[in-house]
Amino acid sequence: FVPAECEVDRVLDALRTVAAGIPQVLEEPEPLCLASEFGENGLKVLLGVWFERPHFLVVRNGVMGRIQKVFRERGIPIRTKTIRILGEDGASGEASHIT
Repeated sequence: FVPAECEVDRVLDALRTVAAGIPQVLEEPEPLCLASEFGENGLKVLLGVWFERPHFLVVRNGVMGRIQKVFRERGIPIRTKTIRILGEDGASGEASHIT
């Protein structure tokens, strides 16, 4: 997820850059970059890439690392889901995770 205020074309271009930076990702078929929906956490985007099966772990880890790097360089925040839990005494705590 990225904030809903982000320009869709800018985010999709960043995803294309992510895929292009991983040598094991095949050029054909072309990577799939999709803005799939606006939700309560922002804009949900998808990057689909093709690769040879033995390169699964390299590609998976490469995609995650490159998304973090490219988005940071371009100033595109990555949204995480935050859940606020209130105790009986009103004290709160937060937990977050990336989906």
